[in-house]
Amino acid sequence: MPLGTLIGAVTIDGSPAVAGTTITVSKGGEVFGQAVTEVAGQYVVDVTNNRVGETDPPCFTDILEALTITCDSAVATQELTSLTGPTDLDLTCVSAEAPSPTPVPTPTVVVPTPTPAVTPTVLPPTGMGGTSGDGGAMWWPLALAAAALTSVAGLLTARWARR
Repeated sequence: MPLGTLIGAVTIDGSPAVAGTTITVSKGGEVFGQAVTEVAGQYVVDVTNNRVGETDPPCFTDILEALTITCDSAVATQELTSLTGPTDLDLTCVSAEAPSPTPVPTPTVVVPTPTPAVTPTVLPPTGMGGTSGDGGAMWWPLALAAAALTSVAGLLTARWARR
């Protein structure tokens, strides 16, 4: 005895189901409706309240209580809550071995390590001072002193010579 007909679009793992996909409506492992898609991405399946192929009185009074819909081996994510006559129900089926979405990598933030500022070390002058190592700026007072001594020595020598 027909309970109703399911009609709609069908996708498996995000792509339209190919023609030849078997749509099965079952409860507790018992099949209550089955059809093969003739058009890619579309299905029509009659659902009965008897097991497929049996004409006995209905097996269940509330067939919709635990109804499972599969697309080949992929399971539909939709739940059927009522079925009287033709019922539009788009199916989204997900296979058990469906590839999980590739996780988006979290960007790594690289924080540069601050480089300490290089402070030049100024060494005190050695020897006579200066920057070239040859006495630098400290040689001129000595040169003046030597010139003064030479001048004084020359004056003294000249005085001594006059006597």
